[in-house]
Amino acid sequence: MKYLYILLPISFFLFFAGCPRKEDSRSTEIPTEKVAVKETVNLELDSKITDEHFKEGMDVSSLSMVSLKTGEVVSLGSFKGKKIVIDFWASWCAPCIGMFPVFNELKRKMEDEAGKVKVVSINLDPLPAKAKKIMKNEGAEFEVLKAPESLINAGILMPFTVIADENGTVFVNTSGVHTYEELLNMIEGEKD
Repeated sequence: MKYLYILLPISFFLFFAGCPRKEDSRSTEIPTEKVAVKETVNLELDSKITDEHFKEGMDVSSLSMVSLKTGEVVSLGSFKGKKIVIDFWASWCAPCIGMFPVFNELKRKMEDEAGKVKVVSINLDPLPAKAKKIMKNEGAEFEVLKAPESLINAGILMPFTVIADENGTVFVNTSGVHTYEELLNMIEGEKD
């Protein structure tokens, strides 16, 4: 009986201490709504992009993804007037990571110095933390975009590189490891 007098007040306290108060639930409603709106915008942005967008003859200028470097939305259409070299990679793809020096050189020589191309990569990791660590360790100088889930699950054979002309129309898509010279020849050898 003595234990009942002790347990009853403790259980009473635990029961009511765990119940949310009305003013607590009101104070959390606003941030939850803001997060939901942001997630909706991201889903709309991401849900439309698939591997079909990167086939020869397709226009990539309407595609937008979030930059892993800045967190801002990057539209491939903002690069009109320059050829766009798009590299697809993931943290588990050693040959993809091995091509970072090639894309860094391409960025320095063809983007920074000549102003003829824009070098962009699309990371296919579901969690960006691994990608950011690799970007830092490997010294990625080029823009890195976060692939939407629809693209992550597309089964792209990597390394995979796409080149679009000055209007955003894909004229090269190729799998495999390439040298700087091979990529340069692809960029300059636009198909008519």
